[in-house]
Formats: sequence, C-alpha cells, structure tokens
Amino acid sequence: MQGKLICIEGIDLSGKGTQAKKLLDYLKTKENTDHIHYPDESGPIGKTIYDFLHKKFDFNTETQFLLFFADMLKDRDAIREKLANGINVVLDRYFMSTAAYQGLNILQLNEISGMAETMKIPKPDIIVYIKISPETAAKRMGDASRADRLEEDINFQKNVVANYEKLAQNNFLGKWIEINGEKSKDEVFEQIKNIVDSQ
Repeated sequence: MQGKLICIEGIDLSGKGTQAKKLLDYLKTKENTDHIHYPDESGPIGKTIYDFLHKKFDFNTETQFLLFFADMLKDRDAIREKLANGINVVLDRYFMSTAAYQGLNILQLNEISGMAETMKIPKPDIIVYIKISPETAAKRMGDASRADRLEEDINFQKNVVANYEKLAQNNFLGKWIEINGEKSKDEVFEQIKNIVDSQ
C-alpha cells in the first residue's frame, strides 16, 4: 500500500511544527510514519539557509528561492522510496512554502508549477494550510529579538499570506484544506486529525 504524503503549511508562528509533531505521534500509533522538517538544519543547504535567516549574510530573492527549493529537492528520491514502501511522510513545510515566501514574488504560478513538474517533485496527498493573521503571528512571537529576518517583518508576512491564498485557491500541487489556526493547539489538531482520517 502506498504511503500518504501530508504537508503542513502556513506562515511563521502558525503552529506548523507543533501540529506536524502531534500528527506524527498520532499516525505512528496506527501506521509506519516519518517526518521531515524544512529548512533541514542538519544538512549543508539547510545550514546555509539558517545562516541567511539569522543575518550572517544576504541573498537576493532568486537565490533564496533556489536554496529553499534545493533543500527539498535533495530528499525527493528518499520521499518516493518511503511512500512506495507504504510509509506515510508528514512534512513541516514543502515546496508550497518556497512558492509563497519567494517564488510568487519573482515568477508566475504556472512557471513555479512547471519547475515542480520538471524536477518531478512528489505531489502531496493532503495539504493542510493552517491560517492565522500576521498580527497573531506577531503576538505569538512576543520577544522580537528571537525572530529571524522573515518572521520579524509583518509586511512581508502579509505578502506571504496573500501568496498562500493564491496557492490555495489554485490547489497548487494538490488538494488544499484550510483550517483556522487561531484556535487552541488541541482544537487545531482535532481539525487536522479529522481531515487526515477522512482521506
């Protein structure tokens, strides 16, 4: 039986990491399930991205897009193998994030879709979009000194929300399901669990 590729998406501080971990723990009680988080700080590409996010150096938007894309592309074959072996894969961010944060600022949606097609990016079975406002994200951040360069810019986050909405409306790379991320962690997880169980 083919495993499911499940992506958790949303702007910074939407609770993606928390919900991806909760979903992993839940699914592992029933089925073989793995988890991947992006950026992948354990690898050389991810480390470069983290250095950029923490202002050790700058990249233009085009370079950012290619770096984030490459960080995910490196796992393409491993993800395919897991799915073929019946292992579910829960992704905390995926190519949709790269499209929302950088891609739609430099490319048309059909061009980004074309890149995913050309590079044979595995398409998700479920894309869960945890929607919160940039204002809520700013409140959750609290101490701005902890924010990276993308998290601290509320105008940038507003642009990312608009880009996510465009991706969701076009069901970019798969079926998008939007949930209310303004609720409590447990309420958000109940929404996600019900969605995954119904597929």
